[in-house]
Amino acid sequence: MNQKISLIAALLLLTASMGCFTVQSRADFIATAVEQTMQARSADLVSPATAIPQAAPVILAPTATEVQTETQSSDPCYQALLISETVPDDTSFTAGESFTKSWVLRNTGSCTWDKNYRLVFASGDQMGGPAYVHLDQSVAPGGQAKFEVQLQAPSKSGTYTGYWRMKANNGVLFARIFVKINVNQTSTPAKKATAKPVFAVTGVDVSYSQDSNGDCPVDLTVTTEITTNGPGLVELEWDSMDTMLCNFGNDGMGKDYLTFGGAGTKSVSNTCSGLNKGTFEVVFILHAEESGFSTFGPQQYEIDCTPIP
Repeated sequence: MNQKISLIAALLLLTASMGCFTVQSRADFIATAVEQTMQARSADLVSPATAIPQAAPVILAPTATEVQTETQSSDPCYQALLISETVPDDTSFTAGESFTKSWVLRNTGSCTWDKNYRLVFASGDQMGGPAYVHLDQSVAPGGQAKFEVQLQAPSKSGTYTGYWRMKANNGVLFARIFVKINVNQTSTPAKKATAKPVFAVTGVDVSYSQDSNGDCPVDLTVTTEITTNGPGLVELEWDSMDTMLCNFGNDGMGKDYLTFGGAGTKSVSNTCSGLNKGTFEVVFILHAEESGFSTFGPQQYEIDCTPIP
């Protein structure tokens, strides 16, 4: 009986010893895992951060800026309109070939161009052209001037553009026109087509006819002759003739329309009745397709009659 009890006690002691060994092993395992984790985190903290590659700075080459030393102005005194030109854009020439470029400009400003005005080379490719071309006569507002420059195609193939500007006698620059060509060293130059002129009014003439009765009031007939450079439509909008005294406008709305089948001259007459001695003023606005608006006048006519007592 005692031996049986001793055996049971021995078994219990052995079991308890094994339980303690198992618990100790798990504790060691957990402690080891914690220590490894902490070491890994420490390694992360002390290791250098991965460098983020930076884009290399882009250095931009400076762009060319045209330096303009002369005065430039938007003054209505200095205005011009291109009417026609020769040598259309992108005309082809062989290297070294000479040619003549011309432009016709209208003075659409309020000041007269005198002989000290000039067309000057401004920028781009000069192509052997002169520094400037003088006017050979004065050009009043509404008038036109033709400029010609002798040029030469450069020696290398490519596209070339030269810019020209009007320059007033006081140095003011206005308007800008250009010549643009292609140069081919081997092929025969393309046939140069004649540029079609922009439809425009090239002449205006106003005449007056007063009735023969010498007493006031009188009737006055105003005849306007318009000359154009080709086919198109011209509109005349009367601006200063008294609507109560003058019968003008073939459209019933105070405007006259002249249709041209080609270059030529057409006229339209308007009669003003009941006018007394004094100054009669005419102003009207012309509108030609493509070339835009222009103003004629003011032009004055002195009515000569004897007032009735």
